Amino acid sequence: MDSERKDPDELKYNILQLLINHPNGVKFEDFSRAFYQIHNFHPKLSHYGYISLRQLFEDMKETVVVKSKKSCGSVIKLISGLNLDGLLDEVEKSGPVSFEEEDSSLKGEQRRERGEDTSATAADLTVVSVPICNILKLHPDGLKLSKLKEAVKKKCGYDLEVFCYRVGFCDIVSCLQEIPELIINRNKNRNCRIQLKPDSFSCSSSLYSHSPFDSEQPICTSKKVNQAASEKKPVLDEVMALVITLLSNYGNGLRICKLQEFLLVTNGIDLEKFSIAHGYRDSMEFMEQNMPQLVFTSQRDRLNAVVIEPHTALKHVTTSLTTLLRKNMSDLRVRELQDLFRAQEGFDLEKFSFALGHKDTVEFLEKKMPQLTLNYRTNKLNSIVIKPHSDLEDKSKPASTISDPPASDSHCQNEPASIVVVPPEVNLFHTTQSCPNTMSSNLPSFHESHNTLSVKAKSSSFSSIPSQQPSPCQPSAKSVTEETSGSSQVPIFQPSTALDELKQQVAQILAKHPKGISVFQFRIVYSATFKQHFPVGNAYSIKQRLLEMPDTVYVKGHGVQTLLFPITPDVSPAKPGMEFP
Repeated sequence: MDSERKDPDELKYNILQLLINHPNGVKFEDFSRAFYQIHNFHPKLSHYGYISLRQLFEDMKETVVVKSKKSCGSVIKLISGLNLDGLLDEVEKSGPVSFEEEDSSLKGEQRRERGEDTSATAADLTVVSVPICNILKLHPDGLKLSKLKEAVKKKCGYDLEVFCYRVGFCDIVSCLQEIPELIINRNKNRNCRIQLKPDSFSCSSSLYSHSPFDSEQPICTSKKVNQAASEKKPVLDEVMALVITLLSNYGNGLRICKLQEFLLVTNGIDLEKFSIAHGYRDSMEFMEQNMPQLVFTSQRDRLNAVVIEPHTALKHVTTSLTTLLRKNMSDLRVRELQDLFRAQEGFDLEKFSFALGHKDTVEFLEKKMPQLTLNYRTNKLNSIVIKPHSDLEDKSKPASTISDPPASDSHCQNEPASIVVVPPEVNLFHTTQSCPNTMSSNLPSFHESHNTLSVKAKSSSFSSIPSQQPSPCQPSAKSVTEETSGSSQVPIFQPSTALDELKQQVAQILAKHPKGISVFQFRIVYSATFKQHFPVGNAYSIKQRLLEMPDTVYVKGHGVQTLLFPITPDVSPAKPGMEFP
């Protein structure tokens, strides 16, 4: 072991040279590939006395700093203002004369260690050979290299080219040549065709894959590779690949404790111990740092947090969103939809959208759920999501509407449309007495609620009007009876069941707050009590919707000082839309 120990200053010198060539720093996950591109070898940290890159950079804290960025993870950079000339001169005195000298000595040592490296590489290739064989089984004629990369990325969640760099190959073809089950048909360009050997299609059924890609299916892996894999400790890329492939079988995700259990039983890997050995606090931190494409639910107990692979969970998420939209009586704003989804599923819809490559939730809904209709706002979070093919009509619209007058009745075109208001004691369908005189009122906008229309009608006086011959555009009660029995087009407005239920819910909450409650607090209490957001209908805010219920709620104040009070004998109902200072 002592004969293998190398001078750590040589490694530090090479790292300084690397960072000089990358003044903006190198991502933690790209460090191995960047190092190989400059020095043409992969350093074995154990030969320099280190067990991890974190330990190495901790030893170089006077010259190197590791900065964590939310956008791109950890980045290794040189400390600003560092005097590199004197430092490199000092290292060069004790280090190699040149890179060529170091490279030649390393090549000699690599030749001596080739036997050990071969078994280690075979173990690393086990991770990628299994999914590649499974993919090529579905394509007997083979796949172009570019298509194979896409298939591995889609199925495993990692970049095949990056993987090949990390296990010590200069390109993908060199890596694939080490997998004995593959045939590589080279051509002039680099996009060669990869095929599976004919004898690899009929593998021994005694060898089964524990990979979640194809549960209990035979795989094509040589005994030599399997033996090497069992003797070697798991490497970072192998564990990451196993986690991704395991999660690809669970659309609803897995609790971290279950994930650890499955990895231990099927692959013999203790994920918690592995994470701690690599300098992480626990399994969750390891996955957060190394697999940013995963999504986690928020839990106090981190072991009970659910980890989700977004591409696998996409169908579950879209189904859940559709169900949420159908359950609510009214359409939802994007912000409200996100809150409801987080309460039901336990994770952030916006983070899920980021993980799939979308810039926000709105873009995710546009691309992945095109059946939805979005009513856009300046602030995208306030955009309204309209439920798809809903059989629930807008409860705030009248049950029936006045049809447009026929074109032949041109003399009625310029007269205002009218509705008939009939006192409740008069039965239009079963009466022999003459009906009282009717009055006309301008037909309100169809955006007004049932309650607003009803209150306006009741507030109108029923005083006597001089008798006159009814015009074609102003039917009498008798004509209303005949038309109703014939075509049922006359609007006899009755309170909406949904509106009555909503009023009861509002009154139930306000009864518990006789001294008043703010609109913000009311919204929270309503959501907590009835497990849904307050339906605003066609109103642009909760306050406007409540102003349409003057017989249920008394609105006082303006802006953030607005308070809601229950209607009591001391407070008389206001007219619709009226608020008090």
